[in-house]
Amino acid sequence: MKKLAKLGILATVLFFSLTGKAQQTIDPEPSTASTELLSEIESYDSHGAFGCAMNVIYPGQVAQLVAWTNESCKKLTIAFLSLSDLKKMGKLPKLSEEAQDDLLRMKNGRVLYIEGEVASAIYPINVFGRVYTVWIAD
Repeated sequence: MKKLAKLGILATVLFFSLTGKAQQTIDPEPSTASTELLSEIESYDSHGAFGCAMNVIYPGQVAQLVAWTNESCKKLTIAFLSLSDLKKMGKLPKLSEEAQDDLLRMKNGRVLYIEGEVASAIYPINVFGRVYTVWIAD
């Protein structure tokens, strides 16, 4: 897959240099799933750097990569939680007002939550439809 991505970039650069025109990109189709999904969850170890990578797919959104460093997937707690779940865990008051607003806007009201040995975070969608990291102070 990495080789294909490199070839795609090379083809775009080559196309532009030969024609002087920018190549149109085709955005992936948003998910038609009615619930949140995780795909391609895998631990990685690359030149001493290790962690866990996965794609999160929210309803009506495209798959977006989430990466957690310094801990393998099997050492993490990974779940989709609601606002009430976060409140019961005592995590909701620790979130900024902006993050809480983004949670309220989410289609099913559930967000990806990851907890490791020393940190935890949620991954909501911002107003631009992009997943971002919100670290939760423990």
